[in-house]
Amino acid sequence: MLHDAIQNVYDTKCALTPPSPPRPPDMPPPPTGAFVPSAPSPPPPPPPPAPYFVARSRDEERDYDPDCELVSYATCKGIVADYAAEHGTANVLRVSFSPCEGVDLDGGCFRGCSYGGQNGGLFHDLLPDMLAEFNSSNPRRCRLSELPYCACANQPVALHTFPPPPPTMYSENYHTYPAYAEGEHVLGGGGEGVFDAEQGQASALVKRMTNAHTIDLALRSSHRTLQCPGENDGEQVCARNCAAEHLTKLRAFTVTGAVIAPSAPPSVPHMAPPSPPPTPPYIPFTECQNTCTSVVDGDTKCRDGGKNSYLPTMCPYATQCAQCGFRENTEEIVSDNTCATASNGVCEDGGFGTETFFPDELYPSAGMTTNCGLGTDVDDCFRHGPRTTQEISTEAYQGLSNVSRPAPPPPAAQDPPPPPEEAAFFDGSLNTCRALFYPNPALANAWLFDCSGTNVTIAHKRAGTGGFKKQCATNQPEFAVDKCSDGGYDATSILWTNDYLSTSPESTHFACDYGTSLQDCNPRTRDATTDIHCVRNGGDAGGSCHDSCWVDTAGNVYHTDEQFDARVVSNGGTVVVDTRCHDGGPNSVSNRCGFGTQVRLHD
Repeated sequence: MLHDAIQNVYDTKCALTPPSPPRPPDMPPPPTGAFVPSAPSPPPPPPPPAPYFVARSRDEERDYDPDCELVSYATCKGIVADYAAEHGTANVLRVSFSPCEGVDLDGGCFRGCSYGGQNGGLFHDLLPDMLAEFNSSNPRRCRLSELPYCACANQPVALHTFPPPPPTMYSENYHTYPAYAEGEHVLGGGGEGVFDAEQGQASALVKRMTNAHTIDLALRSSHRTLQCPGENDGEQVCARNCAAEHLTKLRAFTVTGAVIAPSAPPSVPHMAPPSPPPTPPYIPFTECQNTCTSVVDGDTKCRDGGKNSYLPTMCPYATQCAQCGFRENTEEIVSDNTCATASNGVCEDGGFGTETFFPDELYPSAGMTTNCGLGTDVDDCFRHGPRTTQEISTEAYQGLSNVSRPAPPPPAAQDPPPPPEEAAFFDGSLNTCRALFYPNPALANAWLFDCSGTNVTIAHKRAGTGGFKKQCATNQPEFAVDKCSDGGYDATSILWTNDYLSTSPESTHFACDYGTSLQDCNPRTRDATTDIHCVRNGGDAGGSCHDSCWVDTAGNVYHTDEQFDARVVSNGGTVVVDTRCHDGGPNSVSNRCGFGTQVRLHD
């Protein structure tokens, strides 16, 4: 006995291992006298309740689930121990206060108690001085845990006042689209073709926000129609084309569908429309009658709901001629300022927006009245809209006036409108025309038109064969070069009318049809004369539209933006800019620059 007690004292004070259990107390000595039963000892108190927690599965957590609230270290240690005893895993609880910075190399970013691994559990938290910096990359979301289960201090589901919201239809994560591959077919709004890596491409980071909603028309910056054949939902095509058009200014886009109209049904023999039914007889409108009996004796105010009528309205329209005068068969009122208190800053004619009312002593049970008659306080009431009479009822059509105006006959039956025409498909990436120019010997960097057409057509035009007359400017093709001349942005015109006051697009002529010179021009869309680098803002100096050509006062051409060219006087140079438009379009004075390349001088 003495040896066990000494060993226990040593274990308690000196040993590195947990102390040995204390020696149990000796049994009490047996009673020596007469046996006297004692009162029964009270039962031991129940153990304290186990700390409450909710077990959450990492793979089953949903976006609408609340954050996993932290449990204490002691609770987490007990949970890991219970799981180890039941499943045979290690009864080890690792502790970490190091922040997860959210990179791919981090094992897990869940902040809380996680367990379920073969090597035990993990209690991960942040020190107070790290919360502000790393809280966003260390959320309390179990789906980011490296272990399969999390212990949360949330209340049980049975205590929730409201059920959780339904799951969202779409993922909260953004997704990108793969880049176009060399030679891949590109869908677009008129610029379809095969992708060329030298052209570059733009893509978009897309997140589906809502369904069955569209962006308000007032907020839209584009109106393109893109081709989405088959069952394509259009999201990928819209994302790529909108990103290419708006670059970094794109914030959202709407995908709406428009079914291409089927071919028209076979025509049916034209049949004359049926004759309209006979017009029923009508009674003319009566401008003046005194048939109203609802006014009290001594009331001299107009009460028929028309011009200069006071509240309360007691008579049908045009039935109080003695007080209201002749009426017309119309609900429109031409307002004026004939009221004695007009133009005092207070609307008080009894119409919409009236500010002042007071009880009418003649009709205490009928309602309120005003200082002015309807339509007689226009300066004070015009901001509240036009004034109209009350509805014209059948009491006004009695045919008793000599100057009655008959009501107009009902409109005749009209043929149904013709069906809308099917929208024609536009292909702006054709290679069916090329334009040849040669240098102008009189002006630097200026060009003169030589010939246009296909290679075969140009050869016939030079030789005067194939039904063509000789119409090319030179028979020395080695001096001619290809230039864009299809009427789109940066196209060189071949004929200008020399009428610089002209506002007609027909004053400028080009060698090829729009969208037929892909080898020399950019792919074209339905938006003619649009710079591919310009977001449709016209000459807005704050936008991305810019010049790419200018002319000096001596007539020389410079294919740069003059506001950034160091040769210009305003930029410290010696060259004076001719501020007139020289792009060959309406209101221009020459065609020395490409069409649409002088945005600030020619919108």
